[in-house]
Amino acid sequence: MRSDNHDHQRLCVASIQESDAPSNIVYQDPPGTPRNQENGFGPHLHFEVKERGVLGDYSDDASTWGYTPQPSTTAPCPGTPNMPGHPNWYGYHDPRIFITNDVALINPIPVEVTYAGNLEVRDFPSTDSRSSLVITNILPRTDGRNPAFVAYRTVVDQQNQTWYQIYLPSDYEQITQGYGASGWIAGGTYSRRSPNLLQREVTEDGFRVRRDASTNDAIARALTKVSKGQRFVVFETKDDLEGRINPATGRSYKWFRIFLPASAGSSDGYIREDGVR
Repeated sequence: MRSDNHDHQRLCVASIQESDAPSNIVYQDPPGTPRNQENGFGPHLHFEVKERGVLGDYSDDASTWGYTPQPSTTAPCPGTPNMPGHPNWYGYHDPRIFITNDVALINPIPVEVTYAGNLEVRDFPSTDSRSSLVITNILPRTDGRNPAFVAYRTVVDQQNQTWYQIYLPSDYEQITQGYGASGWIAGGTYSRRSPNLLQREVTEDGFRVRRDASTNDAIARALTKVSKGQRFVVFETKDDLEGRINPATGRSYKWFRIFLPASAGSSDGYIREDGVR
């Protein structure tokens, strides 16, 4: 790959030496700074290893490619939790917890939230704000049910705390894991495995989750999306509000009610049967 006019963009580089802190970040010069030749940089190639193949950030997959922008404050990157320049938003994570701790893929299993307060969902299995950001919350319900989500990976950290990686809805299509489409919740006193809960697997990309059992936006607007391969816990089944017929069955469409995180704008929503199995 050749670049005749290579301007070094501002790149956050995290060292993974054991003696370094996760916040050991180095800035290079921003685009347009004429120092590439002064520093001896000619045409060259960068390799990046990310948690998922996102070019941009958590909310914009079309810009900020190959670097993370300067945070909006004067603090060094990563600074405070959830600040715009934090490397986590761009696919970069400190890999040491996955190298030094027990990480396992598991058969998808429902995990029931037992914590009475607002449970944080993080993008990384840690409560250390230098390496882990809160991406949403799971709120307690008023109907007596415990929210539940499907976990597919676990890790036990150095404090012997179990974490579960769970599927989350995402407005990005064809994304089943990574930013926006998954997050980590703590186990122990916060959640427990509940294998007897019903789960459904999504079979369509970008399938809409609606406020009620209808595709009519006037009565049941879309809340968010889910994608092929993701799984969600179903706790109620309902007939289509307008009696629309499923041609595959010859009867009214069935809708499945699933739990949602706070970022969806509702504690639950409905997905139609033709998008799940």
